Amino acid sequence: MSDMLKIWDECRDSIYKLCKIKLSSFPDTWEEVVSDVYSAFSDAVKKGTEISFPKAWIYKTANNIIAQKYKELSDRRNFFTDIDAFSDAKIIIPFTPDYTDRLYSDEEIERIADNILSECTEEEQLLLRLFYKEKKSYKEIALVLNKAENTVRQQNFRLTRRIKKRIFEEFDCT
Repeated sequence: MSDMLKIWDECRDSIYKLCKIKLSSFPDTWEEVVSDVYSAFSDAVKKGTEISFPKAWIYKTANNIIAQKYKELSDRRNFFTDIDAFSDAKIIIPFTPDYTDRLYSDEEIERIADNILSECTEEEQLLLRLFYKEKKSYKEIALVLNKAENTVRQQNFRLTRRIKKRIFEEFDCT
């Protein structure tokens, strides 16, 4: 039992620091969590639970209790406890900018997509069609293109990255 108390004394400060980090928004709960962890640890020792790695057990228990406490405290349903607090709260309406000037018609999107795809070689277009439209595996595509599977995978990665870059350029996504 005294060995377990020594282990607890070694861990207590770091458990408190862990609470300070993970529950930084709720400083009034730090001591409560540390005492809950100690209670769980002492109960387990009293019951004779075999704890092979006590420090690991303490930290795991602390993380679980911290997670439970965080869920309880950050629960939105408990945000307002009485009607007076609710009526005093300021309601913030988020700013929603007008993006109507950036809207594209379906025809414009198809035209841009066709332009981007026309920049690809026939082999690249075949690769895209087999992978994305026909849902073929890299192995099957490699057999069709007569290339190594890793080569096909790398080509697809680079081609997809290049197409995404072109889409961002075309639609002014910054």
